[in-house]
Parts: sequence; structure tokens; C-alpha cells
Amino acid sequence: MTRGRIPVEALRVAEPIAEKRGLVQHYLRERGSVCNFTIMSPGIVAHVALRCVRRLCCTVKEISRDCAAEIGALRIIASSKEISRELWLSSPRYALRFFRVLDNGLIELGRDGAPLPVIGSAHLTAVQPGGVPADKAGENSTTTPVNPPTANGEKNLAGKSGKNSSGKSGEAPTGHDDKNPA
Repeated sequence: MTRGRIPVEALRVAEPIAEKRGLVQHYLRERGSVCNFTIMSPGIVAHVALRCVRRLCCTVKEISRDCAAEIGALRIIASSKEISRELWLSSPRYALRFFRVLDNGLIELGRDGAPLPVIGSAHLTAVQPGGVPADKAGENSTTTPVNPPTANGEKNLAGKSGKNSSGKSGEAPTGHDDKNPA
């Protein structure tokens, strides 16, 4: 998009990062421009739009809302595993965040263009044995423990390793050794 001043200083800061990824082709800024530059490297071409934002520390959902025009313009460009549409955001102090624009969302990237691991996302909730989400364990007092104690107070180990107290898998404990018939 061509609104606002040209982000000259942000482009100056972003250029060395882009050059580490490959050959950089800059575009003239004119009406209807979508990208600021393209990075060409073996196997992938990245079309990059750079935008200055006031707040860089926000969620992907907020970025999707605040940068909807730029994201929509980038989605016009064809996308495949060889063609990447990227939105680079710069703070007022020229710190950068990088995102790949997908058909249905955004993925945050590192400086090298590789996707960053998702941490703390709602769709990647860790699940404890027994199907209880790790972040929900202990919230509901009606949930039963994964391995409740047996009637005589011993720990029930059958659920952890698949073995019973006699050491054999899949059989009920008999209370005596199978080697000595009694």
C-alpha cells in the first residue's frame, strides 16, 4: 500500500536481513504498489511488503486486523512452496517482525525466513495422559486422577507402563510368582 511516508529508515534496517536471504530486487514506490522488494534465492522467491507500526508486541490476530489492507494486497500474489508472500513489520525504533501471509492466516518467521515454533497457542494445547489438557488439570475438582490409588493405598502403576505389579503386560495381577505354581 502507498499510504503514509516512505519507510526509508525501516528499509535501510531491513535490507541487510533481506540480503542474507538472497538477491534483493527493490520496487519503485508508486500508486498501487504492493511490495517494497523481492528476495530471490535458490528454490524460493519472497515478495515482501514492509510496514511501520506503532506497537510491535501484539498478537497475530491484532496484526491481522491492523494490517488487513496490506495482507489483502499480498494475497493477490500467487502463493506456493516456491513463492512466499511476506509482511515485515517495523517498530518506531526499527525492531522487525516477519510474517508469511497464507490464504487463511499468518505464520511468524525468523530472520532467515524459516517458520518460528508456535508456543502457547490454543490449538497446540498439551494433553496429559487420560485426555486432560495440561492447562486445565486441577481446575475441575470432579476430574479423577490419571492413576488413582488402589484400595490398599498402593500406587496404581498399570496405567503408566502398561505393566501390572507382577511385571507382565496385559494380565491382571495374581499376587504370586508365575514361575512357582502354588
